[in-house]
Amino acid sequence: QRTLMLLSWDAEEYGLVGSTIYGRKHQNDLATQAVAYINVDVGVSGPWFDASGTPSLIDLVVGVASDVPYPNNGTNDANDVPNSIMDTWNTTWFSALGSGSDFTVFIDHIGIPCVDLGFTGLIGGIYHSIYDSMHWMDMFGDPHYTFHKGMAQVMGLAAMRLADAVVLPFNYAAYATQLTAYLDRVILVANEHNVTLETSSFKDALSSFLSMGQQIEKEKDTLLAATPGKPASDPDVMALNDRLMLAERKFISAEGLPGRPFYKHVLQAPGLYKGYEPDVLPGVIQGIEVYNATLAQEQLEQVGLCVRAVIYALQAPPPRPVNKPTSRPWLIPVIVVIGTLIAVAAGAAAFIRWRRNARVRYARV
Repeated sequence: QRTLMLLSWDAEEYGLVGSTIYGRKHQNDLATQAVAYINVDVGVSGPWFDASGTPSLIDLVVGVASDVPYPNNGTNDANDVPNSIMDTWNTTWFSALGSGSDFTVFIDHIGIPCVDLGFTGLIGGIYHSIYDSMHWMDMFGDPHYTFHKGMAQVMGLAAMRLADAVVLPFNYAAYATQLTAYLDRVILVANEHNVTLETSSFKDALSSFLSMGQQIEKEKDTLLAATPGKPASDPDVMALNDRLMLAERKFISAEGLPGRPFYKHVLQAPGLYKGYEPDVLPGVIQGIEVYNATLAQEQLEQVGLCVRAVIYALQAPPPRPVNKPTSRPWLIPVIVVIGTLIAVAAGAAAFIRWRRNARVRYARV
């Protein structure tokens, strides 16, 4: 149904150079056509599955993790190995994205839904050291490379489901639920800094967002149930998919976060002084942490406006009016006849005025 692009980036360690240049160069095309971006940076450094990303993609990741068997490294009895990757993963760890990897330009600058995948847990002090080598991987990291196989299965299945789904597997009801957790985090930080925020308007926006997300889920089910086997090229499906795909772009602020114009996503970004670690509602938290209640409130209101813009983007357009045939078929000929008579009368009047003026001129001569 859709095109898959496999990308490998140069100069990641030097400031995400390759991916950032690509994103900036192709920004217009990506903003209008890109469905999602799947990032795998440290694919395998241990036995525990980890995923973070845009909340609308959590259902996709849960589905894939439920269907891919948990890798058996060859040293454990098969009966001791969990049935699926999902059996070992706590979805509360599906955190927001910060930075430090090549998803940055896609989510933070353009607003493309992203997910970052990997197996983690053992690398510790090995990372970026002289011991970060094939020997370490062969002996300790993944001796039988079964976790590499599992990572390929997770990434490949996620990509195929995004490419082949008739209706895009984005869940905006789950997104709204996650935003409520984001707000709880912001309120906690505000209380720690003795900063007061007015949140009633924002909570109203979140409530409307949740209702819209639930409505979209019903619309998806109704569309698929009404015409099984409908292709993604069907006009109704295409219209729904466009709304699902482009809604994320509404979380992009044109002016960017305070003091950081490159980072434009109002819901997630690397913390200003936290390295790669993400902040949720980063502009709001930035205002709180510098004890600027005015800035924090302004940023919260900006996020609320973006949430309402997403709600509007997800709304189904009103039905197009049906052009009913006129119940008076004689009306058109009558109008034509009347128009003809008016034209003839106007022409006759003009001729009479011309003749009258001509006689006056002759008499004077």
